[in-house]
Amino acid sequence: MFVMNIKKSCIYLGIIVLLSVFLKILIFGITVVGDEELISGDMPGYLLLADSIYQKQSFGSFEDGQFHPNIRRTPGYPVFIAVHKLFFGNSLIPLFITQILMSSLLAVFVYSITRKMTGSTMIAFLGAIMIALEPTYIHFCLLPLTDMFFTFVLVVSVASFIKWKESSATWWLCLSAFLLSVSVLTRPIAIFLFIVFIPFICFYNANWKSSAVNCLIWIIISVAPVAGWIVRNAVVVGVPQLSSISSVNMLFYRGAGVKSKLEGIPWSQAKKNLQDEAIEYKEIHNPTQKEYLDYLSSQGIKLILNHPVLYARVHAEGVAQMLFGPALRYVFWRLGFPQEGFGILTALNNGDLSEGIKALKNKGLFSVFLGGIELAYCLALFFLVGFGLFYYPRFGWCFLLVCIISAYFIVLSGGPEAGARFRMPLLPFWIPLALSGLMIICEKLGCVLNDKDRYK
Repeated sequence: MFVMNIKKSCIYLGIIVLLSVFLKILIFGITVVGDEELISGDMPGYLLLADSIYQKQSFGSFEDGQFHPNIRRTPGYPVFIAVHKLFFGNSLIPLFITQILMSSLLAVFVYSITRKMTGSTMIAFLGAIMIALEPTYIHFCLLPLTDMFFTFVLVVSVASFIKWKESSATWWLCLSAFLLSVSVLTRPIAIFLFIVFIPFICFYNANWKSSAVNCLIWIIISVAPVAGWIVRNAVVVGVPQLSSISSVNMLFYRGAGVKSKLEGIPWSQAKKNLQDEAIEYKEIHNPTQKEYLDYLSSQGIKLILNHPVLYARVHAEGVAQMLFGPALRYVFWRLGFPQEGFGILTALNNGDLSEGIKALKNKGLFSVFLGGIELAYCLALFFLVGFGLFYYPRFGWCFLLVCIISAYFIVLSGGPEAGARFRMPLLPFWIPLALSGLMIICEKLGCVLNDKDRYK
């Protein structure tokens, strides 16, 4: 039996958080990759928008003396960076320190969620340790990208919702709804998540009037900020969308994935070909921004609907890469060590087993060994989740909520270029699900870990 009082639990959680902070600061301090390699891709765009907010109180860019509103990005993360600029100046170090704290504090929330689901302090501490040492968080909390901020805000929103269910204090529900809207304004992938919570508000309270009021509060607070941003885009650009990135991704991401399979060419080449076609469309038709985005969406949907089997294959491969793709390589790259050999799944993804094994042999035994351990860990999580699902009725509503959120991200995160980064918002929910399965196995083996009724 593993029983622990609240004081000791707080001390141990504090130690886990502090060790996580120390590890990430240490890795930040010995990073050898230069800024020109680190600050790339989407990062300059977020930094420029943050400058626009901080210096000009606007959301866009100035070119040739004219202001161009930005509808590709949502304001959540640029505002977060701008707040740091307001208090700390242009240095990115305070931003990274904040994200280090966020990633480390996730251990507390994962502990809370896991313990609520399983009733086991020992199992909950294991979840806290697993999330504190997660390689994707170690790497991405040290980059000006949305991933860490989005994941933290989303997890706190879910934890606040669980707290509301336990206490019935309305302000917890309001906080949860507000943070969910912030997560949507950070990454639009969460736009439909507010619907997931509504049944848990409506059908888990015998008083229908109270449920109706709470549901109305939830919808207003979670939807209003998002709707406001859609209205902003409709007014300033004439595009009633949360973000134009959805149209861009529909063609150049999902559509390009189908085209690559259809024509037997790399995804990057398929993407370039579609971009060339889009440029030609703009030159010929001189469309408005809304017409151009509608064109991108329609062409992407057309590719998907005309080849549903190919798209299903693209999506399934993306889900596999997201669930089982290598994350240790991020840290190794940051520290200047060889990354090759970690992507065992990637090496075998071409369908040629002999070529995949040959590629692995050329990467060095140490990297292959670590890659194999990481893949085994990811597979173990997957099978433990399945085991927990089999025994779902004993875990209750919290397990069901976490399961639905996990399924949401799995369904929406598949596609070309999916990898370990895409599982960042999934892991704080995926790990508690897996540990629920682990607890069942432990109990089957005679280890009683459920101390829910003796927690003091």
